[in-house]
Amino acid sequence: MIRALQAVTLDGFIADEDGEWPFHDRYDAVFQPWWDEVFLPSIGAVVLGRTTYEQYVAEDWWPYDRHAIPTFVQTTRGLESGASLITAFAEPAELEPKLDALGARDVWLGGGGRSIASFDRAGLIDRWELYIVPERLGRGIPVFPGGVPACGLALERCRELAMGVAELWYTPRDQPEGA
Repeated sequence: MIRALQAVTLDGFIADEDGEWPFHDRYDAVFQPWWDEVFLPSIGAVVLGRTTYEQYVAEDWWPYDRHAIPTFVQTTRGLESGASLITAFAEPAELEPKLDALGARDVWLGGGGRSIASFDRAGLIDRWELYIVPERLGRGIPVFPGGVPACGLALERCRELAMGVAELWYTPRDQPEGA
């Protein structure tokens, strides 16, 4: 199952125009214990776009090693990484056999916007897990960038978390005819 999990502002942005997440630190009390104790141990692989990958490396933030989680980075330029658990790929269709070979259970599609959109266009997102934070950025990188296909979504889960954060899980469904 490929899970597109994102913290999203109320106005639909996953990051500001510079790709930074100015709202994330304010919600660490909501997300950090769950992230370390529940989420990371539950995933079999991580998929990142190159820009997100480079941000993590520049910030020296890489939580995936301690859980031995294979990471796949979507890029057309290749990677200069000595880490054994990091693999580059260009197109979503290339990744499916690699994930199958790993026997990867839940796969986190972590971003960024272009990478998520390419998986959405390929019809490979099984569930959208959105954590709506009660903030507005006004502009930035949208959770649904232009060029994604239209589709209906079925609500699977809705919960209120601390600090006014809403957890919403959706699965894609086909649009009804004539919609």
